[in-house]
Amino acid sequence: MKIKTYSIIALSFLLINANVVAADTITVGNSGNENYTSIQQAVNNSVDGDTILVNKGVYVEKVDVDKKLAVISKSGNPEDIIIQALHPYDHVFHVTANNVTIKGFGLRNSSSASGIYLDNVQYNTIGNYSAISISDLFFI
Repeated sequence: MKIKTYSIIALSFLLINANVVAADTITVGNSGNENYTSIQQAVNNSVDGDTILVNKGVYVEKVDVDKKLAVISKSGNPEDIIIQALHPYDHVFHVTANNVTIKGFGLRNSSSASGIYLDNVQYNTIGNYSAISISDLFFI
């Protein structure tokens, strides 16, 4: 009887906690100590709820965000972390997921597209940014 009771309790505990997953903090930078050297690599290897922390530098890329993530600059200063559009006709960020946070970046050289394209989404937070040579900062 005791073994059966303990087995049921142990099984219940495992089932209750099976869906609990801790969110990770993924780092991006060029010093060699970070997880990835590009923001898109970090997004590709993340899961919903993760935070992507970007270190100082200039990143030339288009970032497609298709998961519930926080993409945040480590310094919080948009002059420290510049994301330059890969091509002038590209968005810097293309967001296709709800509940995405993007904070603390300088956006540059998206002259014929928006800096941040919020594509049919809701509950997103965009803050503390600067824009240089951007056609439209946001397109919703």
